[in-house]
Amino acid sequence: MTLNRKLKALSGIARHIKQHPLASRYYLRGWLKFISWQLSQLYPHEIKKKFVGDTRYWAKRGWTGITGNIYTGLHDFSEMGFLLHFLRKDDLFIDAGANMGSYTLLAAGEAKANVLAFEPAVTTFERLKKNVLMNGLSEKVTLFNIGLGACRKWVMFSTTLDSVNHVAEKGNLFNTPYEKTALDSLDTILLDSDKKPVMVKIDVEGYEAEVLAGMKNLLDDSGLKVIIIELNTSGLRYGYKDEQVDSELRTAGFLPFTYYPHKRELIKLPSYINMNTIYLRDVPFVESRLSNAKKIKLFYQEF
Repeated sequence: MTLNRKLKALSGIARHIKQHPLASRYYLRGWLKFISWQLSQLYPHEIKKKFVGDTRYWAKRGWTGITGNIYTGLHDFSEMGFLLHFLRKDDLFIDAGANMGSYTLLAAGEAKANVLAFEPAVTTFERLKKNVLMNGLSEKVTLFNIGLGACRKWVMFSTTLDSVNHVAEKGNLFNTPYEKTALDSLDTILLDSDKKPVMVKIDVEGYEAEVLAGMKNLLDDSGLKVIIIELNTSGLRYGYKDEQVDSELRTAGFLPFTYYPHKRELIKLPSYINMNTIYLRDVPFVESRLSNAKKIKLFYQEF
């Protein structure tokens, strides 16, 4: 990386820390955490880092799916704060596109929920499994080294794009290394389950419409209250517009919200956000849980 690109990257990170709702309150501390992390990685190796409560995770330079938590506390503050306030012990949470397990560790390790975590990339899956084992969460977390989609089939999946690995169909393979990966539908996986999820997180780099197509029965289940989903135009690579996903969720009774953990305040949105959006139904039920949740302590703050 050239000096100019390094400086640009550092500037972007500094801006991110300054704008982050949690880290910005301790901006200097967040920046020092980042510098300390960079220095520790002059000779890159895995380091065990503290997360929330008693949870820990392994981190290494380049593992962008989890290292952002080091200097911001929670890299997706609104969504992760929502998860921590909403989930209860023994709830079922689905983590579609779990990566190295940020959401899975919070759900199982801190909220004490049960988790089904799906991560198709073999290398990333091994890191996810390592994090789950380190935290002693094997009885709370069921790991699947597969992806989710509309039906059971095999696809090609990129392997070297870290947190943005994705289904590589004909026309978007480019020169990226890929591997053969199994997909299955969430409805099929949950068919014989006596417990249905109360919350689903979908972060699958544009494959969201396919995942929703494979969970029609679950969308009809009134027990499902929350879907956190990333819509950032990536679906275009598969022929889907974000508006189509938004429309399907609204038809199922879900409406877009954002959440302010410090105030425990939900704000209804006119449309989805060009990143993660929290979709809710049965808002009174959700608000009751949020208002009665225990406080979370992080970065010398309680919220």
